[in-house]
Amino acid sequence: VDCLWGETLPEHPFGALQVVMSRLRSSLGECAQRVVFGHGGYRLDAAPEEVDVFRAEALLRDGRAALGRSEGARAAALFETALGLWVGEPLGDLADLPFVRDAVHRLH
Repeated sequence: VDCLWGETLPEHPFGALQVVMSRLRSSLGECAQRVVFGHGGYRLDAAPEEVDVFRAEALLRDGRAALGRSEGARAAALFETALGLWVGEPLGDLADLPFVRDAVHRLH
């Protein structure tokens, strides 16, 4: 709730959060069951290799390592694959939310 609305909370914040999560689940289709509620709130139940940010970071690490081994062609291929994961702005419609601003800045 704090991450989404900060100090300008809606009248019924927890109900509003449930509406947001319901819309998110609706947009995810078959993957909706992967949004789970637990200790600390909601989370996406996804392995790191399923999340483009984590995949890109791994590819960039591997690319830098390839550069360190003077494997230019391999590094270029890894960097190109990492860049191919991005379409548009990082975190798109979420970029204005306070809790993702640092991540958006880092990804740029």
